[in-house]
Amino acid sequence: MQRLLIVCVALIIAVCLVVALLPERHQERQPYLVASIHPLALLLKDLAPPEREVTCIVPPGMSPHVFSPKPSDAQRCTDALVLLSVADNFDVWTQQLPVQNNIQIMPLIDESHLLHAQESDSHDHGPHDPHVWMDPHVLATVVSKIASVLAEADPEFAEHYMHRAQQLKQTYEAAAVAITKQAEPIRGKAVVQFHQSMAYLLHRIGVIDAGVVNPQVGTNPSPRYLENLIKESGAKDLLAVCSEPQLPYRAAEHIAQQMNVPLCIVDPIGFHVESLSELWQKNVDALVEVNE
Repeated sequence: MQRLLIVCVALIIAVCLVVALLPERHQERQPYLVASIHPLALLLKDLAPPEREVTCIVPPGMSPHVFSPKPSDAQRCTDALVLLSVADNFDVWTQQLPVQNNIQIMPLIDESHLLHAQESDSHDHGPHDPHVWMDPHVLATVVSKIASVLAEADPEFAEHYMHRAQQLKQTYEAAAVAITKQAEPIRGKAVVQFHQSMAYLLHRIGVIDAGVVNPQVGTNPSPRYLENLIKESGAKDLLAVCSEPQLPYRAAEHIAQQMNVPLCIVDPIGFHVESLSELWQKNVDALVEVNE
């Protein structure tokens, strides 16, 4: 009898625990937003209300050029309100993801604000350079368009998105002025990029883009290509060779030594920054410091 009583009590406790856990198990996740790369996640965080979580697909330290989404990434996108990406010919892997709203920034930007891709760029980026987030002025021209799509996808906070877009337009324009002033000591100088990613920022601050060491990530440039690059860049007031944390350091360092200039580490993805303003400022800081 006592054993039966113990069993009954145990069953009652088990049922109570299950019932108590049911609401938590079945609680629906609040609507959320997803970005393909970290800079776009920062843009979404600038626009979104506190009630909307923002997540990023590409993990820290990985180049979006070599990224391949996992099943868990696809699952994350299934219920997302939107996915913010760059373009079909940049984060092309986003086309594999089951997302209802894929907002691509590049098609929203007026062509007059786009830079032409270098002829040496074999990424098949198309005629225009897709690294548009590196120019605060370019983002200022398109932030209201992005907010409009967000407002349509998330009507509960439509007014918030549009209001924030107006604020951010001013913030980004102010950032464009600030980094241009910050870069005064290096205006008119030239840099060689290891991979084409900084052209928009260089154009904004008045630094000459003197070419790309490795136009195709994952392959080695030919000796003739490098010979021509060194010859052409030697005719300019060369500041540095720029590389990125996600790219091979030793190869970039070797090219910098051949060109007899410092190696400057820049980071257009900015995994360790908390805002776009910090992203732009830190990259300009790196260029200015190498000049000192």
